[in-house]
Amino acid sequence: KLLLWQKYAITRALELGPDGKLLWETLVLTISRQQGKSVWARAMAWWRIHQAERFGEEQLVLHTSNLSSNSREVWLPAARKAQAQYGKDAAKFGKGSEEILVPDGRWLIQAASENTGVGFSVTQPLVDEAWNVQADVYEEALMPTTAEREQPQTLMLSTAGDSSSTLLSDYREQALSDTAARAACCCSSGRARQ
Repeated sequence: KLLLWQKYAITRALELGPDGKLLWETLVLTISRQQGKSVWARAMAWWRIHQAERFGEEQLVLHTSNLSSNSREVWLPAARKAQAQYGKDAAKFGKGSEEILVPDGRWLIQAASENTGVGFSVTQPLVDEAWNVQADVYEEALMPTTAEREQPQTLMLSTAGDSSSTLLSDYREQALSDTAARAACCCSSGRARQ
């Protein structure tokens, strides 16, 4: 069962633009510990791996974090659900080869490194604990894997981190700047928008 903030965040994440496509390519979610971030990430990834028909292609969620054990904690309940719904072969549990495989989608776990996502074409990069993932892991390894996909969407999730969290702080600052620009634009035209 989703909390109110989780429902709101999912609704905002899946907003469509005037062209009928996902409005947001990158989502940055920062929230304090033990508030339901993992449940939100699991819901978003589970939804995405079931959307091949909507996007016109097989879906691939690639989940990485500062420690692969953190990714596994989010992934594990979904793996059990996949097995209950699709049979025991719907999930693989070997360390380093964790995967959920449903009829038109997959959810993989990879360690955060300079090779994250290399060789894959990813529809939803999921960067968990982004405060402790190096910017080049995302920008040089994982982000390019989305180039040929239809409506890719990156989820960046984290607690606040610290001043050394360059990936998180850079994207968070960009998001805040974009929000301020949109608000200024909308307010100057006489329309309020949140």
